[in-house]
Amino acid sequence: MNYSFLTNAWAYEKAWLRWRKDSKAPFNVLGHGNPFSVQVGVQGIHPKGLSQANLLILRETGEVLLNAIQLARLIRTAPGYVKGQHINVFSCACGAEAQGIAQPIGN
Repeated sequence: MNYSFLTNAWAYEKAWLRWRKDSKAPFNVLGHGNPFSVQVGVQGIHPKGLSQANLLILRETGEVLLNAIQLARLIRTAPGYVKGQHINVFSCACGAEAQGIAQPIGN
């Protein structure tokens, strides 16, 4: 399952449209972000990987910011993710800081 939350990001959307039909494609996560978190919204999200607190925030506001540990748990529990599958995180600024969210997700 892929998550599409970006606005005005046609290049990412085109890539997602290609990859979602390819069984060997990486698991793709798209969302707004900053160096330390990724924002996910109600559209297309599965609640299984969210903590009760994040689930409540998501229900009340329609979106929630996840750190690396939370995003990794969400990915691992996502329908369609296969253990060991490559992961692409398309999110602005996630790789901007050496100690940010990108490296822990990559690990």
